[in-house]
Amino acid sequence: MMLKERVGVYVNDSQRARHLAERFTEAFGGCTILLGNGLWLSSNDEIMFETVYYVFSYAIKLDRQTVVNLARVISEKLNDQEAIAMQINDALLIESPSELPQVIEKIL
Repeated sequence: MMLKERVGVYVNDSQRARHLAERFTEAFGGCTILLGNGLWLSSNDEIMFETVYYVFSYAIKLDRQTVVNLARVISEKLNDQEAIAMQINDALLIESPSELPQVIEKIL
């Protein structure tokens, strides 16, 4: 079996990463969480350093509605973040929590 498509999200809290990992597993049959560090430029031009968890899954083919539903769960769980970084295949989307599901719906 060759799994060619990937969906993932960067999370800055281990409990949220675990919760989202369970949602990814329900949607795709499994997932991986990678631990790392990252930096990003905030809206007020501060360089922010944080521990990040990259939660991701692969699929033979990503189902549009499954990814949209997952984006809704992600935006609800991470609604206090300035932005959410969600990866679909080779594209990285950086959106506000309130905009993420609508943007995903438009591009898929």
